[in-house]
Amino acid sequence: MATKIIYFVVDGKNEQAEFRSDDFSDDLKETFRSAAEAGPHDILKLYNVKGNLVNISPRLPENTPQTRYKLEVVATQCNGTELGVDFSAIEAR
Repeated sequence: MATKIIYFVVDGKNEQAEFRSDDFSDDLKETFRSAAEAGPHDILKLYNVKGNLVNISPRLPENTPQTRYKLEVVATQCNGTELGVDFSAIEAR
């Protein structure tokens, strides 16, 4: 079974992941989510060296350590308790 290695940067740290050609899109996304230490509802974006957004899918083109993708967590789910705010009291008003 063919594999490919994808090189990327997340939070300034160089990473690499190996994927099989028959991996599902959700498996790839979960691997990137894990590397970014992102939660299941966080939004990830992957950019190529030109700064263009690329789709996280099994068709993701293989790259080199010199042409790393950039992985970003652009939105995270949080609730008021994480921020020290009780939103339920605000909503009750």
